[in-house]
Amino acid sequence: MDLSTLRNPFHLNLMKIHRSQDIMRKITPTLSAIVLVSSFFQLNSVPAYGKIAKCLLVVNGKTYINGSCEFEFTGDSGSFRIDDKKQRLGCYEYDLGPGRCSGAATKVVRNGTFGGLDVIQPGVGKFWWNEGTMRKGEARIPGILRRNGACWESTSVKVCAW
Repeated sequence: MDLSTLRNPFHLNLMKIHRSQDIMRKITPTLSAIVLVSSFFQLNSVPAYGKIAKCLLVVNGKTYINGSCEFEFTGDSGSFRIDDKKQRLGCYEYDLGPGRCSGAATKVVRNGTFGGLDVIQPGVGKFWWNEGTMRKGEARIPGILRRNGACWESTSVKVCAW
């Protein structure tokens, strides 16, 4: 038996292992970058508070939301909030230093609509919203809304989430 043939397969396997390790050393930074970038986009596509839903908000005959929105339950009673995620805030005064401002020093620089329904008893709720322009949702719609499937309705408001 020739000893060179016995050593040769072992030697070839070692060469293959070293080559594989060299390849892995070369591609590991690239794979790490791909994982990091895909994680960034995946994290940024997840809503901050709730889930993405299809929503409808009509107030006094005017449609404010008709499409994708962020939906979040806000309690065990079925209360919820919706947000079209279009509103952007900016500083009108940098009271916390360069480029920084407190909530009191912010202003709406791009309008967006958000609101919520507070269930006061099963099938009955009150609606609040930011009227599409305010930075806080303080405006209350007078009267009550009644549940109708995925929607809550009154004579002046219809809010739905699917």
